[in-house]
Amino acid sequence: MAEDLEQDLKALSDGFDGTLSPELITMLKQKIASLGMPKSYIARVLGVSPATIRKWINNETTKCTSVTRLKLVRFLKGEYDGHIKGQKKTEERVYSIGELPDNMLLCMERISRIYDYCSKSEQMREEFVERMDKAAFNALMALIPGGENSTDK
Repeated sequence: MAEDLEQDLKALSDGFDGTLSPELITMLKQKIASLGMPKSYIARVLGVSPATIRKWINNETTKCTSVTRLKLVRFLKGEYDGHIKGQKKTEERVYSIGELPDNMLLCMERISRIYDYCSKSEQMREEFVERMDKAAFNALMALIPGGENSTDK
């Protein structure tokens, strides 16, 4: 079984065209179950929405992007296990991404894609994160009565 898994993962990383085969879906289901983490957290790790994970598992979509492909290969190989298992203790304190409205998830997915695009330049990534942080802070201040004039940041 372990040898078959290793062959599947090698094929996945060598010639994966983005098509999610039934075997790959089974591997994904088993991996998620073995970690015992909510699918919403796995979605965050892979940079997709929980709806995308659900669609993969239910065979509602059989494709993924090249960026997601690399993350999926790494996830199935166990490269994120330490990070994921380290989050088990704090997961309960984090707002569940599955409870967010669809338009918020779409926004987060766009932000994730832009962040991935910026991977060509560390400076671009840092500037993008800084701008997103400022935008989030400004949006929050606009929602708080009297907050729009705050200069705490």
